[in-house]
This record gives sequence, C-alpha cells and structure tokens, in this order.
Amino acid sequence: MSSTTDNVPPSGFMPRLRLSARLEDYIGVGQKAQSALSRYMRFLWAGLRRGHVGLLFGRANRELHDQAFADWYSSASHNIAQFEATTAVPGLVASAHGIVLDLGPGAGIQLPHFDASKVEHIYGVEPNTSFRRAFLDRLQTSKVGLDGKYTLIPCGIEDREVLARYGLGEGSVDCVLSAQ
Repeated sequence: MSSTTDNVPPSGFMPRLRLSARLEDYIGVGQKAQSALSRYMRFLWAGLRRGHVGLLFGRANRELHDQAFADWYSSASHNIAQFEATTAVPGLVASAHGIVLDLGPGAGIQLPHFDASKVEHIYGVEPNTSFRRAFLDRLQTSKVGLDGKYTLIPCGIEDREVLARYGLGEGSVDCVLSAQ
C-alpha cells in the first residue's frame, strides 16, 4: 500500500519549476553573454588582423576566453545571487567553519553568506584571474567581517605545488565549499 507521502520528493530535491526559474535567470542575461562573446570575437579579430595568430591557440586564447566569461558572469551575478537566495545555498555557505577551501569563488557572490565567527580562514581557489578585480571589490564592500580572513589563490585545484605554498595539502582544511 502506498500513501500520499510516497510521492513527496526527497528533501533537497529541486522541483522542475525551480529549475525552470533558474534557467530563466540565466537566460535573462543572454544579451550580456552575447556582449561578452562579441567582445571576445572583436579582440580576437583585431589581434589576428595585426598578425597575432597565437591568439587562436594556447594561453593567449584562454586569457581572452576567461576575460569574456568573467565579464558575463560578473554582470549576471546579481541575477544568479537573487535566485540562489531562494535555495539552500546561503545556509550551506553560512555553515562553513574553520579553515575553508572555497572552490571557484568567481566574482564572490557567496561572500555575504559566510559567518565570520565560524571561519578561521578561507582560501579561494580560482583559476580565472579575470575575476580578481570583481572578487576583491565585493570582498572590500561586503560587511561580513572577512577582512584578513580570505586569501584568493590564482590557480586550479589540481595545482598542488601552488596550494602547498599556502599550506594547503591533505588534511589541512576543515570544510570544502563548491557552490554553483
């Protein structure tokens, strides 16, 4: 025998309607994404016209891509943060404690949700250095008491040597945060 409670989705399950709302938030910034892509293509074309064929490959192309994505995400972050305020994300971020490893902090939209009284230090691992200015601006203007408690590390999580320079290795953190 089944009861009506058998059809209730498990706790934390995002109903289709909420997923649709989230997609609409992302789609609502489509023009800004087009703007970032347009900027990327303009810079790429200008460089190619000057003979910088290297922009098509490797690090130079990656830097152009990173800048375009950071521009788009930073401009869309208000919409993303507004949606995430209706989810469990703020509470999960607020539960971070001790030494925290924040994976991909991007433009820093989660900063206001940290509880500084629970955090000893936060290490934000962000490979896209184009986010740095937006992140540091948000860190400086946030009133959550993270001054001196947040270190932004410009690398990927796979860069063990860089992380080791900051004292990060196996068993060195109390909490890992990856909110996206």
